[in-house]
Amino acid sequence: NDGSHTISAVARDVAGNTSDLASISSSTFTVANLDTTPPNPPTSLSGATTQPTSSTAAKVTLSWPAASDVITNASGVKGYYVYRGTMVISPLVAGTSYTDINVPTGSLSYTVRSVDNAGLTSTTTSPAYATTINVPVDTTAPTIPTNVTATAVSSSQINLVWSPSSDTGGSGLRGYNIYRNGSTTPHNTIPLTATSYGDASGLSPSTTYSYTVEAVDNAGNKSPKTVAVSVSTAGTTSADVTPPSVAWVVPAPGDTVRGTLNEDNGNCRATATDSSGIAKVEFYLDGRLTNTEVSDPYSCIIDVRRYSRGWHTIGVQAFDNAGNVSPRVSEEVRFR
Repeated sequence: NDGSHTISAVARDVAGNTSDLASISSSTFTVANLDTTPPNPPTSLSGATTQPTSSTAAKVTLSWPAASDVITNASGVKGYYVYRGTMVISPLVAGTSYTDINVPTGSLSYTVRSVDNAGLTSTTTSPAYATTINVPVDTTAPTIPTNVTATAVSSSQINLVWSPSSDTGGSGLRGYNIYRNGSTTPHNTIPLTATSYGDASGLSPSTTYSYTVEAVDNAGNKSPKTVAVSVSTAGTTSADVTPPSVAWVVPAPGDTVRGTLNEDNGNCRATATDSSGIAKVEFYLDGRLTNTEVSDPYSCIIDVRRYSRGWHTIGVQAFDNAGNVSPRVSEEVRFR
């Protein structure tokens, strides 16, 4: 009972003799009130059903408000147990929600009980109901991809293309697995929206590589692999490290120019050549960029009337596709 108590002790030997009753010093203690009342159940329970598909199982997500344990000497709510019918389907849930996965087909009833820190269990909530439907599982593989071709576009990249597959099992096509050189592990996985793949991973020059493609649906079914296609990467070539050549055509050094210099007037033009091709040609007036041309004919654009009369320096510089840059070729002309 609640209140103060005294502990006394006697000693007994193996022959059955006992000592006098003795009080133990400082043995008075108080027994606290014990929690003997179960907590309240949650006041409501709701459930949301996600119906199964041909590739995923049904699930029911349950939620409820926190329960209370507020009587005198209450130990507090520790958690909750979730029931499907009369069967406990969850461990002790600390929060206020739980998802039942891989649920059976049909009409289902769920309830929740709260548990306090004294181990006492509440009555059940009012039930929440869910109904799940039966969807056949997709066991049909998608069709095999067709028309697979492989093209080596450089010494370090091979491009694959193929015609799309279809899936009639109900789960839908997920994508494609690409295999290289007979490996059983996919080299890459491509989404269903793509029917091409550029392989630039670890390829060596002048080397033959083989590829197969398989289709995969959302249930994990795989088509047969395609017949392997093989192609060799290109050999290496020497890098272009030579700057392009550039030269003035008109005007000539020392010429007097008037009006507007441009392609239409044919009075300001340069030539540029390079084995890897010309990326652009830049024109300058007195050290400042006036215009950039990316195709032949390469002509400057300068309105002479906007500048003071007298001698000015015009320059031209070429850039090739390998990143090489020519020296700037400059000349003096007279503006009138």
